[in-house]
Amino acid sequence: MYFNVIYILISYRRNQNQNQYIKSSKHIFCKQFQNNNQIKNILTDKQMEEEDFDQTEEFKEQIKFKFVESLYTKSSYLPSIEKNNQNQINDSQSQSQMSPKFKDDEEFKEKLNQIIDQQQISEFFGSQEHNLDSSSSKFSSINVFYLELFKIQGDLNQLINFIPKEDENKYKWFSQFFLKLLLSKDEQFQEQQINSQILNLITDVKTIFQNNLREIIQFELDFISYKYLDGQCLSNIIKIYDNAKFNKIEILTLKLRGEFQSKEFQEIIQPLSSFGEMQSLSLQLLQFDKIREKDIAQLVTVCKNMKNLKSFKLNLHDCKNLDDEAINHLSKWFQQLQKLEEIQIVLMYENRFTNEGISKLLQNINLKILDLRLAQLNQNIGNYDYNANNYEQSQIQKICEKIIALKNLVHFKLVVRERDNITDVSIKRICSKLKQLDYLKVLNLQFRFVQCFTDKSLTRIRRIIYSKYNQLEEIVLDFSFSKFSSNEINKFIHSLQNQKQLRKLKLDFDSSEVNEIGNQIIIALSLQIENMEFLTSLSLNFNNILIIGYEIEPLVSALASKQYLRKLRLFFKKIVIEQKRESIQIIKQILNKTQCELDFGQGPY
Repeated sequence: MYFNVIYILISYRRNQNQNQYIKSSKHIFCKQFQNNNQIKNILTDKQMEEEDFDQTEEFKEQIKFKFVESLYTKSSYLPSIEKNNQNQINDSQSQSQMSPKFKDDEEFKEKLNQIIDQQQISEFFGSQEHNLDSSSSKFSSINVFYLELFKIQGDLNQLINFIPKEDENKYKWFSQFFLKLLLSKDEQFQEQQINSQILNLITDVKTIFQNNLREIIQFELDFISYKYLDGQCLSNIIKIYDNAKFNKIEILTLKLRGEFQSKEFQEIIQPLSSFGEMQSLSLQLLQFDKIREKDIAQLVTVCKNMKNLKSFKLNLHDCKNLDDEAINHLSKWFQQLQKLEEIQIVLMYENRFTNEGISKLLQNINLKILDLRLAQLNQNIGNYDYNANNYEQSQIQKICEKIIALKNLVHFKLVVRERDNITDVSIKRICSKLKQLDYLKVLNLQFRFVQCFTDKSLTRIRRIIYSKYNQLEEIVLDFSFSKFSSNEINKFIHSLQNQKQLRKLKLDFDSSEVNEIGNQIIIALSLQIENMEFLTSLSLNFNNILIIGYEIEPLVSALASKQYLRKLRLFFKKIVIEQKRESIQIIKQILNKTQCELDFGQGPY
């Protein structure tokens, strides 16, 4: 069975002369999913004619509607759409794609267009249409998808002025985009006016669900970048999915931000009690900082009927003062979920978790994806010496014993924001267990603010990579505050030579002093990247490397061969540009070679 998914995408650009947004483009995407998760392809007109679509009433009842909107942060974005120009479909094509499927439901199409073209939104955001220069269509996805994330820093700022006049049209988007970034810091909007417009938008979406769709299978609402969501808007959001049309829903994602209390959290989760068919639940709730243990207990209670749940994600990034009791509620629930394969828990503020408490989350042996992001682990030390290695080993061991029991684990991500007493011993024990996981494909370790790691930790990680010959698909290491020797970093980079299947590589060694062999590291990286045929995302932060312009050429040359690369971020301390001609060549090579997102500058902050 295949399922159609309708995406409504509205993108906005900043009007530099007035305090308003201007609608820059509108798209309706029709995509096809198999097994509720895997994207099969984006349907072209030709494909729509060739595909044998099920026209039965049963299929119409299983249409999934995905609405993704972000008004405050300069643009809308659609994370699950492949970020390349082939996925940019103009309005006429999109409408023709829809017509074979919905020709018997003109009212549904009309409602979709009302969301995009409704008069209230055009009055607020402006009615001027913005069409990108055809010569810049290769980069048009940046205007839609990367407006908030794209940054240009450091010495390369001056390169905008170096672009020759014959290339002015081709790079017109580049200078305009950079100007927008400079202006964006001073943007101010009236909260009440924005909430009014967003409320109208939510109301129309709610009406569509009530009047046109019988059963919703998948729903995603993304307001995570909108900072001023008020209580009235939140109430209307809840009303969208708090109705009988959602009783058969299998995939629900809510991404909200707001300074709400426990009461609002309870209101958000209460409708979940009716969703017995749920397979994937994701609650990304930022600035919900007043959540308590009783609220987590209530969340577990309303979700107890989700017997088929395979994926659970809970992001309470700003929540404070939770402890092991909250973890206990989740762990007991997880043990009852026989089909659970993915857990994501994000609690990045000052909560009182112990390693023993965290280890209880890892008792479901069927887990394939484990993603834990925590601020710190405050242990109940009692009479133990806080800095005693034997105590630390015993506590870390409790987590490690659980990890090794997860025989099917494919994806391991551990993020710890800060912890003063974590040492090389912790990494040693974790790595020794990860080596024994036969199916591991994703290794993601982030200890950004830990300062006491030595070369021993990097050596342990290097040995994991050696042991997973041509097996890993993603490596993310963030040790920004740890100071590794240049020699050990060089050895680590050489360990990547057997990972030809790698899709994503992110290395952050911000504090490591590697100036003395900076050129060697660039060359070594270039050689390894050339062997990574399927690389789609690359992020490198060697903020202490000082590079002369020509020294980066091997890396640029290696990147030029990566046909699948979609995301590129390079952070160095300084790139010395000696000649204008040289600077033009560097930026041209990077911009011409791919359609990827590009951050190229001094660092991620």
